[in-house]
Amino acid sequence: MADKMFNKVEVDKFGGTSLSSTELDRSALEKVLARRTQLPDDATLILVCSGTGVGEDTEGKKKATDWAYDLIEGDSNAADVMKATFQRNLQGHGFDKVIDLENILSNLEQKDYGGETAARIIGSPERIKGRVLQQALEQQGIPSVYLDYNQNGMVGKQNGNNVDVPIDHQ
Repeated sequence: MADKMFNKVEVDKFGGTSLSSTELDRSALEKVLARRTQLPDDATLILVCSGTGVGEDTEGKKKATDWAYDLIEGDSNAADVMKATFQRNLQGHGFDKVIDLENILSNLEQKDYGGETAARIIGSPERIKGRVLQQALEQQGIPSVYLDYNQNGMVGKQNGNNVDVPIDHQ
């Protein structure tokens, strides 16, 4: 991780169903901001979020990650459903795009869904949701940092076709 040591670290984690609509995103951010006011000035608050969960307008009543697995398994409709879900979330926040959106969406257009591409597709709901929440905080004038999968200091080990991430961090 960084050279800096933190006096106090708090982690708030919101799952997919807690973030299944723009209103729920805003509610989660309000809770995070309220929590931040309770911490000392030198504390670090980390927001961990899942991807978009099942909401009222979720096609097929599936989570975004379920659609990602469907895409990898050959469902040609899944990419369009995922894109529509992401766009709905962006529009709900008044955003046209978020950082690296085109790169994330380009993974959905790949024809070879193995290895690293599969991992990126499965992680795309979390990656987009994290960027949306980070951008929403910035829009409110609240400095924040988004850490993507290759920047978070977590160390994994290969276990068959999966990568297990143990509790140990760099």
